Amino acid sequence: MKVRLKILPDKPRGSAWRSSARGVNCSVKSGKRTSDAMTRKLKLDPDTCYMLGMYSCSMRSPISITTTNDEVVKKFAGIALKLGVEPNKMRIESGKEGLIKAFFYHSKLEKMFRSTLERRSIVFSHKNARALSYIAGIFDSNGGKDRFGLYIKGLDPANAVIMENLGFHVWESGGRYYILNAKVFITLIAGYSVMLSYEQHSSAR
Repeated sequence: MKVRLKILPDKPRGSAWRSSARGVNCSVKSGKRTSDAMTRKLKLDPDTCYMLGMYSCSMRSPISITTTNDEVVKKFAGIALKLGVEPNKMRIESGKEGLIKAFFYHSKLEKMFRSTLERRSIVFSHKNARALSYIAGIFDSNGGKDRFGLYIKGLDPANAVIMENLGFHVWESGGRYYILNAKVFITLIAGYSVMLSYEQHSSAR
């Protein structure tokens, strides 16, 4: 089976869902920082961390994924529903060359994502299911493969540091961050990444 690894394109497409839920900043009576309190409200299970990894690639509204891989879209939409996004607030658009963009507006969830990302170096400091799911979300958003190997396009510096700390070493060339220890990366991330699961099955043949 061929691996279908794609990069986020520059523009969207087509038809389906949408809307927004609004969150409001407020002080925390305990005296703890608002960002810490909001992070605790976000249940950081592997699925949420996967979505958080996707969001970290853009850090802007709407929360979205653009890909040619239907399974990535299904996973993205499924996690969004699990996080409380209503089906009629999701939108899926189709475009040229088989590209699909799935996205939704949810200001309260975005605030929780942003507050968690402020502490990402602490939250994802250990090589566990949460951290590996987070990296999987980044790869399924901006990952790809060319003749030089696996890469992540436009890797955020904070995410690059997390990857290094987890033992995934990268080198940059033309805006693409190539993963040096790709076999180890695939072995550890494939269980959480839609695209790398194809790569693992393909390599095993």
